[in-house]
Amino acid sequence: MYSTAVPAWQQRSHTTQYRPLVCCLAIVALILLTLLAWAFRNDTALMLPSTTAMNKKKVYFRGKPLDANLADDVCSIEAFNDGQWAHKPIKGKDEKSFEKETGYHCRGTFHHRCYKRSKHELDRNRHIVDYTWEPSECSVLPMDSQALAQHLSEHPLLLIGDSITQLQYESLSCLLGEYLQPPKKIDKTLKGGNPKIKINELVYKRPQGDKVLAVAFLRSDNLVRLDDYKVLDPSEEQGALLSKGSNYPWRHLIPYFDYIVMNTGPHWRSDLKFGPNRSQEELLEGYTKAMNSVFEALKQDVEPHQRVWLRTTPFGHSKCSQYSEPLDQIVKPSAEPYEWNMFEHFSAIYKDWVSEQQDERFQLLDVSFTNYRGDAHSRPDKDCLHFCLPGPVDDWNRLLYHEISKLTYASYNESLNL
Repeated sequence: MYSTAVPAWQQRSHTTQYRPLVCCLAIVALILLTLLAWAFRNDTALMLPSTTAMNKKKVYFRGKPLDANLADDVCSIEAFNDGQWAHKPIKGKDEKSFEKETGYHCRGTFHHRCYKRSKHELDRNRHIVDYTWEPSECSVLPMDSQALAQHLSEHPLLLIGDSITQLQYESLSCLLGEYLQPPKKIDKTLKGGNPKIKINELVYKRPQGDKVLAVAFLRSDNLVRLDDYKVLDPSEEQGALLSKGSNYPWRHLIPYFDYIVMNTGPHWRSDLKFGPNRSQEELLEGYTKAMNSVFEALKQDVEPHQRVWLRTTPFGHSKCSQYSEPLDQIVKPSAEPYEWNMFEHFSAIYKDWVSEQQDERFQLLDVSFTNYRGDAHSRPDKDCLHFCLPGPVDDWNRLLYHEISKLTYASYNESLNL
């Protein structure tokens, strides 16, 4: 029994002959696999950008700029805070017209939408919105909600912090509510394998019908575990808290978002955890150690194309029912009863660190202009820390839009020179 060897030239001829057929079959197989994966896809998983596909060049192309007409006097964040609350009364007198004039399209029920409570609160909320922050010496880019929503569908935003940061998320969800909506199912991928972690999400529906993640909020009151100042992994316990709330791990989320806003402050107070004297000096030392842990984690995890804004903490105003319009001068709080006087020191730690780093990945989102608004709190004399929505928190998001727009403008022009 024997076999006949095929000449080498004939082998090459056969290979050449069947090469187009093999290529066609491979393409068909790839299409079938794609359709099969689509049929059995996890919709929420499709919302996530691929962490392996992220462009890590110095110039990260972010598409066309949100605003292509930047004036020479466009505001820096520092210049933005030099201004006043200008009185510009709105016309809307009922809920529907009020929401239309303020650009609110809320998809959920939020605790601090004051105008929803009663006619009296609607009138008070209207008066709050009658004032708009205007910088004195620079121009602000007008917010385009549709453009921002579409941009965030390609470059998602994550907000991390306590109930004050949740206010910023709720404000943004109303301002972008015409284009973003909560998903029917929460994405399990973002939980990092821990089903206890709760995340709020907003998705954008593309013209082709699929939905992608655009904005998310994670509640983390202290950003670290207070027992050891550790930035937690999803599998680790959050530890004891100083007040009611949640302190969920956040580090595993960083790779999935291009923009991140972080803050912690109101849930820190003097305690034996920080020293035997329960003093504010011990509190500040503990807060500093905790933020050093946060900063170190950010330096390790944040990629060159990502941007992190550390937001300052506006303080509350004791007995806030006494205020009916923005203050002419900021009235700094005392230590009693909630240690709001420490917020300024907490914010200074952010400011000093960002200044020292000189790293374009890390920026300060300074919202100190809010400290003039003793009149804008949620429940006068009952809750003088949170703010009504709509209200001054909307200006935080307009400032954030302003900064993102500047970033897209710079990235686009740099990409043209590559």
